Amino acid sequence: MTTQRSTPKDFRRRFVFGGLGLILLAGILIGLASTAMVVRQLLDELDRELEAAAARVAMSLEQDAGMAPGPRSRLERPGFTVGTLIAVVGPDEAQGALINRQGTLQAIDPDALENLVDEDFSASEPETVFLGEGVRETRVLLVERAGDTSLVVGLQMTEIRRTIARLQAVIFAVTAIVVGIAAGLGMWALRAGLRPLDRMRHTALAVANQPLDRGDVELSQRIPPEMARPDREIGQLGMALNTMLDHVASALRAREHSEKALRQFVSDASHELRTPLASIRGYSEITLRRADDLPDDVLASLQRIESESIRMTSMVEDLLLLARLDEGATFARQPVDLTLVAGDVVSDAIARAPGHRLEVTTPDHPVVVEGNRDQLFQVLTNLVQNARVHTPEGTSVTVSVEANDDQAVLRVIDSGPGIDESVVGSLFERFRRADSGRSRKTGSTGLGLAIVKTIVEAHGGSVEVISKPGHTEFVVLLPLEATDAVSTSSK
Repeated sequence: MTTQRSTPKDFRRRFVFGGLGLILLAGILIGLASTAMVVRQLLDELDRELEAAAARVAMSLEQDAGMAPGPRSRLERPGFTVGTLIAVVGPDEAQGALINRQGTLQAIDPDALENLVDEDFSASEPETVFLGEGVRETRVLLVERAGDTSLVVGLQMTEIRRTIARLQAVIFAVTAIVVGIAAGLGMWALRAGLRPLDRMRHTALAVANQPLDRGDVELSQRIPPEMARPDREIGQLGMALNTMLDHVASALRAREHSEKALRQFVSDASHELRTPLASIRGYSEITLRRADDLPDDVLASLQRIESESIRMTSMVEDLLLLARLDEGATFARQPVDLTLVAGDVVSDAIARAPGHRLEVTTPDHPVVVEGNRDQLFQVLTNLVQNARVHTPEGTSVTVSVEANDDQAVLRVIDSGPGIDESVVGSLFERFRRADSGRSRKTGSTGLGLAIVKTIVEAHGGSVEVISKPGHTEFVVLLPLEATDAVSTSSK
C-alpha cells in the first residue's frame, strides 16, 4: 500500500495566499484612495497658489503702463515663487518665461510652449498642460484675454509628483511589511490550528497501514483527549474519529474471533475427515483386488469411490495446510535450489499431461532461496496443474527460473485462451474458479491458487498474474538466500 507521508500543503497555501491576497488588495485599495485624496488636496493647494499668482499678475496689468511689456517684466515683480511661469499665447505661437531654482528669470523656447497654442483657456478653471524643454507638467490659469492673445500664468507640478512618489513608496513598503508579518503570523496560527488535524491524519495513516484484512489486529491508535473536545469543531471531529475507531476495533475483534472459530473448525474437520477417507480408500482398494468376482457396474462404482476418496483426501490436505498457515505454523526451512524444483515439477507434469507441450528454462547457476522445499514444490505444481487443467491439449506451458537482484523470479507461462478480466483481481481467493475464460476438463476445489498465494507470502514473497488471450503468465517473486543474492549481484 502506497501512502502519502509528506505533510500536505494545498490547504495551507490556499488559506495563507488567500489571506495575503486580501491584505494586498486592501493595501492597494487604501493606497489608491490615499493617493487620490492627497493628489486632490495638493492640486487644490496648487490651484489656490495659482489663483493668487494670477491675481498678482492681473494687478500688475493695472499699474504703470510704462512698464516694459512681455511676460519677463511681469515676473520681475516680487511675490512669485520658484517654478512660476507666465506666457503670452497668440494664435500661432507662445512666448514665456520661468523662475528657475536659482530664483532667476529664464526664457522659454517658443517650441516648448506650442501645446499652449491649442488650449482653450478658462478664466475660472485651471488646466494641466504638458510642456517641453524640462518644463514638464504645468498647471496653468488664464489671466487676461485680448482678442486672439491670452495671458496665462502657470505653476509646475514637479513637487506634487515627487510627493506622490514618496507616498506610494511608503505605502508599498508598509504593505510589504504588513504582508510579511501577516504571512508569518498566518502560518504560525494555521500550523497551531491545524495541529489536531495533522494528528488525526497521522492516526488515520497509521490505521490504514495496518493489515486490517487478516490476523489479530490491535487497533490502539486514538486522538488524544485534549484534541477531541466537544466544545470545538475540530475537537468534535476528533471525537467522531475516536468513536469510529472504537467501532472498527470492535468489528475487527469480532471478525478475528469468527475467523479463529472458522479456522479451528476447518482444522478439526480436516483432521476428523482424514480417517474415514483413508478407510473408504482402503476398503475400496481391498475390494478392487477381487475385481474378477465383481459385476461390471459394481466394479465401476468402486473405482469411482476410490477416485473420489483420493480427490477428497487431497482437498482435506489442502484445507489443513491453509489452516496451519493461517495459524502461523512454522515449517522446517533450508536452502532450496529452485532450478532443481522446477525440473522435478516439469518432469512430473510431462508424465501426467502428455498432451501439453511443457518445457523448463533455468540459468546455468543455482537459484537458492530459504524455504520449505515441499511447499515450494507445491507452489510450482499447483501453477503448472492450473495451466494444464484450464487449457486445451496442445497448449505450450513454460516454467522459467531466474535471479533478479535480490529476488528469485518464477514464471509459469501458457498460450491458452487467457483468464476473464472480471475474475483476475479475485483469482487468488479461496474457492474461486476462473472457469469462464479457460476450459476445464476435471473438477476443481478452487484452493490451488489460494494455497500458492498463502505459501508464497509465508516465504516473504508475492505472486501476480498477467493474462490476455494467447498469453497467461503467473509471476512468483521470492527473496534470494543472502549468500546467493550477493553472488548474483556481483555477476
